[in-house]
This record gives sequence, C-alpha cells and structure tokens, in this order.
Amino acid sequence: MSRSGEAAARRAIDLAVILSRREPPPGEEVRMIVLVLLLLANMLMAQTASGELKPCEPILTTFYPGWDSKVPAHKQARVEIRNCGTADKVELQIVAWTAYAAEPSAVLKTGAGRIVWNRDPRFQGGLRLPTVQRDNADNRIVRVVMAGNIFIVETAGEGRSLVTVLLFERGGVWVPSQKDSDRHLPVELYDNTVTLTSWSQNGTQWKSTYSTGLK
Repeated sequence: MSRSGEAAARRAIDLAVILSRREPPPGEEVRMIVLVLLLLANMLMAQTASGELKPCEPILTTFYPGWDSKVPAHKQARVEIRNCGTADKVELQIVAWTAYAAEPSAVLKTGAGRIVWNRDPRFQGGLRLPTVQRDNADNRIVRVVMAGNIFIVETAGEGRSLVTVLLFERGGVWVPSQKDSDRHLPVELYDNTVTLTSWSQNGTQWKSTYSTGLK
C-alpha cells in the first residue's frame, strides 16, 4: 500500500473512531457517517494494495460468469487463479477482469498483504475493518461457487482457508469480503441470493448475503 493511500485510510478510520465514541451515543445520522468512513477506508486500502500487485504467471484455471462466442477468451469477464510461486511451491493469486478490460479490476494475494475482514475492537456493535492477518500464501483451490455475478473462491494452505467473495457489478469487480478461517464456512444458494456463514474468534455467527443479479 502506498503511504498516501494508507495515511488517508487511517485518517478515515480515526475519525470514525472519534465519532463512534461521542457522548451521548451517536444517532442514526452519525452512525451512517461512521459507516461511510469505514467503507471509504476499505476502498482506499483495497485500491492501494491492489495497485501494487501485478498478475503472476502462469494461469492455473479460469472461470467465466458468462460466455459470448463472438468475443475472444482474453476479452471476456473472468476470474483467474494464478501461481506467483514455482511448480514446487505454489502461491495462489486471484485476478478478476471485466469484459474488454486492458487491466484487471482486482489482483488479490492469498498470503501476506491481502485484505481480511475482521472485527475492530475499538467499535461497538461489531463493525469490521480490513486488516492483514496471514503470513503464507495458499497452495490449493478448495471450492468455487458461481451464481450470476457472484463468485466465491476458497483457497487453502497450512490448515487454514481463505474465502474470497467477488462481485461483478456496475462495470467493475468488487471484493466485499475475504475471510480467513480454520473451519468450514457454509455457502447457501436460495432464489437470487448467496449467503456465506462465518464465525468470529469468540464464536459469534455472521451471515453475509449477496444478490446474484439473476431473475
């Protein structure tokens, strides 16, 4: 992450902390401002972190949310799993592209330096922020779920898994969640939604539901 991007993200986080601790307890408008600041911090951290990464070679496998027979494969919207290591030491990388894009929309490590959503103990109510948590890259693909504009990719290494959610929306690719876990995280598909269940370190259950865009 660049220093300017990190500094801006930290300022947004600090301001959110100050607002959340005001007395009397903040009202709905202040809580919305806090949420916007947290989302801004996440975008800054994600953009600056991704901006420093380049797609590795080789491509191990590719997934397509749709297929147009008139468009070359390298110009279609897609999610690639690449190897940043060697044949003997695999280090997986996730790269997502929109259609006809010259540059990827998201380049994500599975080891040190990628973003993980965790609870920030400074906030009441369980608000979460992205933090770097893992030290080693994953070396195998465990699970892939594709439903409409939602991709869920689970990679694993050294007894832990990383579940990455990718959302193709409004001409871009967003990463609403990356969760590091040592347990199975259920994924449920119902009608036009996908729900990912996870647990915090203290056992609190979290359910994240995403629209597939299908009708």
